Amino acid sequence: MERNIKLDLFKGVAISLVLIGHSIQGACTIENSDCFENIFFKTIYSFHMPLFMLISGYLFYYSHEKAKSTLPILKKRILSFLPPILTLSTIIAIMSLIFGKSATPYDIACNFIKDVFLWRFWFLWSIILNVAIIGFIFSFCKHPILVIIATIPLTMLIPDNIILAEHKFVYPYFIIGYITNMAKTANLFSTNKFILLASTIIYILLLENYDKSCYIYTSGFCVIRDNWRQQIFIDGYRFIIGIGGAYIISRFLNKITSVTFIRFFANLGKRTFGVYVLQMFAMNYINYIPNFSASTFILFVICFIYLASFSIMVTYIVERNKLLRRLILGKWK
Repeated sequence: MERNIKLDLFKGVAISLVLIGHSIQGACTIENSDCFENIFFKTIYSFHMPLFMLISGYLFYYSHEKAKSTLPILKKRILSFLPPILTLSTIIAIMSLIFGKSATPYDIACNFIKDVFLWRFWFLWSIILNVAIIGFIFSFCKHPILVIIATIPLTMLIPDNIILAEHKFVYPYFIIGYITNMAKTANLFSTNKFILLASTIIYILLLENYDKSCYIYTSGFCVIRDNWRQQIFIDGYRFIIGIGGAYIISRFLNKITSVTFIRFFANLGKRTFGVYVLQMFAMNYINYIPNFSASTFILFVICFIYLASFSIMVTYIVERNKLLRRLILGKWK
C-alpha cells in the first residue's frame, strides 16, 4: 500500500498536540496548579485521544483487509510495542534504583510492572486490545460489524477497575475509524460545509462546559453506580465533543495546501511512535525542571522544548542504529 501523506500529516499534528498537552501538564505540575482547568489543556484533551484512535482504527482496516487474519497483525503489534515498553520501563527502574533516595526495590518493581502494563504506555495496550477484539469478533461472528457496534454501549457496563476506563473510552473511536475506512465513506476527509459549520458550533458550545468532571481520568466510564444518569450524560457528552473536535481538526488539515507545513508534520507523523514512547519516558523526569518562573507560559515553553527536543532528536538518532531501532522503536527491519 502506498503511504498516505495525509494520514502522516494527521499523525504529525496529533503527536504535536500530545506534546503540547503534556507540556501544559508538566508546567502545572511544576508550579503545583490544576492543569484540568487550563483552557488550552482541556481543548486539546477534549479530542486529541479520539483523533489518535480514529486514525489507528482507520489504518488498522488496511492491515486487516490485506492480511485477512488478525493473528499476524496482533503478533506484529506486540513485537513492535513490547520491546520499547520493556526497554524504557527498565531504564526508568534502573534510574530509580540508582538515584531514587527513598524508593525501595519493592516500590521500583511495582512501578516497573505498572509502567509496562498499566499507566505509562496504556494507549499502546489499547491499540493491541482493540485489534484483538475486532479479530475475535470477525473470526467467530456471522455479522461482525453489527456485533462490534453492539459492543460499544456494553463497555459502559464493565467496571472501571485499574485502567479499564481509559481503554473503554478510546474503543468507540477505534471502531469508528475502522468502519469509516471499511465503508469507504472517507468521513475523515468529508467536504460537507454544513456538517463542518454545525460541528464547529456544537463543539464550541460544548467546550464551554468542559470541566474537571468530564475527563476520563476523573469521571470514569462505567454507568453502574448511584449517579448513573449523570455518568451516561458525561459519557455521551465526552463522546460527542471528541468526535466533533477530531472532525473539525481533520477538515482544517485537509484544507491546508502549504507544502512546507504538510512536509514538516508528515515527516513528524512518520515518527509518531518513537516520539510518543520517548516523550512518555521523558515525562517521568519533567518535575525535575525547577520552578524559577512566575509565568505558566514560560514553564510551558521550557517543558515543550524539553519534551519535543528529547523525543524527536532521540528518535532520529536511534533510527540509525539497528539494535536501538529494535529496542526503542520496535522496528525489526
